[in-house]
Amino acid sequence: MTITYLLDRARPARLASACLGLACAGCIRQAEIDGIVTFTPHWVDMLLPVAIGLGLLGLGVPIVTGRLPIGRGKPLVLGSLLTMMGLFFFLGAVLTYPFEHVTVSPTQLVIAEGMLGKGISQTVDFNRLDAIELFDARGSRTGPRGTSVVTVMRCHAPGGEIDDVAMEGALRAAALPVVVHRAGELGVKIIDHAVVESE
Repeated sequence: MTITYLLDRARPARLASACLGLACAGCIRQAEIDGIVTFTPHWVDMLLPVAIGLGLLGLGVPIVTGRLPIGRGKPLVLGSLLTMMGLFFFLGAVLTYPFEHVTVSPTQLVIAEGMLGKGISQTVDFNRLDAIELFDARGSRTGPRGTSVVTVMRCHAPGGEIDDVAMEGALRAAALPVVVHRAGELGVKIIDHAVVESE
């Protein structure tokens, strides 16, 4: 039994996973309670990485234990590699997606992302701002020809302090209009360069 054979056998599952991934990409849940709007990933976003992780574990563990012979080569190395990749996908999804959220209250923006929602943590207090500038910034390369464009929220405090918050990712992008609305209600000046640059 060879790797090519295993991959050929897994082709229908890969096709189904790809279709599921396309269907689930960018699913966001939005809830508002007592004026606090919370954006979280939908549980279906976890399905693809969890399915990939379980699939890799389903191949790796039997190879390591010898229940799935693959012929010549180094089955222990391959099995261990597949098992580690499976754990990475599975645990990565389970320990990040349920804990990530972006919350917009009437007075502040709270971003919690990454492992257990604590990998990236930012808070922007609208009451401590004079102005918010929005502009598009070019990010790292996404392919051989193009670069990603990220909306940056530049927060100006009365004392002259400036804090840049990249509003990249589905959760932050979904929260941005609410942030602009809530900050504007508190008298924060909104300067939207992104609209001018995109015309």
